[in-house]
Amino acid sequence: RMLLELSTRHPTSQIIGMELSRELLRLADGQHYPNQNVTVVKGNIIQPHFTPGSVDTAIFSSAIHEIYSYSRYDRDVVRLALGNARAELKRGGRLIIRDGVRPASRRVWMRCDGTTESQFRQFAKQFKDTGFKFEEREYLKRTYFLLDLHEVNEFLTKKD
Repeated sequence: RMLLELSTRHPTSQIIGMELSRELLRLADGQHYPNQNVTVVKGNIIQPHFTPGSVDTAIFSSAIHEIYSYSRYDRDVVRLALGNARAELKRGGRLIIRDGVRPASRRVWMRCDGTTESQFRQFAKQFKDTGFKFEEREYLKRTYFLLDLHEVNEFLTKKD
């Protein structure tokens, strides 16, 4: 959605999206961009990809928390990604960060509909290769899951 919006609002700009997920790359590849000015490439934003001083604007959209969580909460990896982006920016360039913040640790009850429930069970099994544990209870013929608010946030931001 962001690439579509950027293509529409900045028709003369060269817009490059970067993604690791094969599924999201496939979706982006099949997308029509209004001004034919969008390229989506496979890459890890932690690593440098562009000539130093060559980028006008770098946008980290829902990316910092991914870098942080998938690096096992290593702030140095986040610093590396931001440092590389800064080095690639032109003098006076802009770095835009749009992201969520890890919620405070506390246990909460979550209820899902049928489709979302199966997505949740799969996600909980596979999250960061090790999965996470949750409690499950039925109340008034509905299933509820007790888990940490951080895990709820991770699921809700990735399920779609």
